[in-house]
Parts: sequence; C-alpha cells; structure tokens
Amino acid sequence: MEADGSRPISKGIKSLTKPSTGEYCVTFDDAANIKVARSTPVATLYGHEGTSPWGWTVYVNTQPSIACGGAANTLTVFTGSNSGPADYPLLVP
Repeated sequence: MEADGSRPISKGIKSLTKPSTGEYCVTFDDAANIKVARSTPVATLYGHEGTSPWGWTVYVNTQPSIACGGAANTLTVFTGSNSGPADYPLLVP
C-alpha cells in the first residue's frame, strides 16, 4: 500500500480507504473468507529510495474500529513516528 492509500497489489482486498493521516482501512472480499478477528496480520513499513524507515511505526488492529465503519472484515492500520500520525507506505501481505 502506498502512503496515499493506493494499492498496487490487492488479491482478496475489496476496498482500501484512508480516513485520516496515518490511518488506513483494509476491507477484505467476502469470497476470500478471511476472519480478520481470528487472524494474525503482518504489516511492514518500507521506504522509497532516499528515505529511511528508522523511527517509523506501524500498528494493525483486528477489531472493528469506528474510523473504518465497524466492519468485521476490516483491518485498521496506523502509521506514524514519534511526531504523531504520518502517511507511510507499507506492505500488508
């Protein structure tokens, strides 16, 4: 997922929204049959050439969140740094 919320790879993902700075909602296709609350998601920050991910942070929440509409099949992903929320590119395999 790019910092702007776009997704170059999206197998099994129904939608991706970015409700605010450093916050992303990843909703999975019902056909993918992914039980988000029972999953162990992995998200990895990555830097583009000329950037460094040192000090960057990513958190993934498997519980429904208000920002993401409370949908049960949606991950909420937060990115930021010591300065607060920030838009950083990441991988959600």
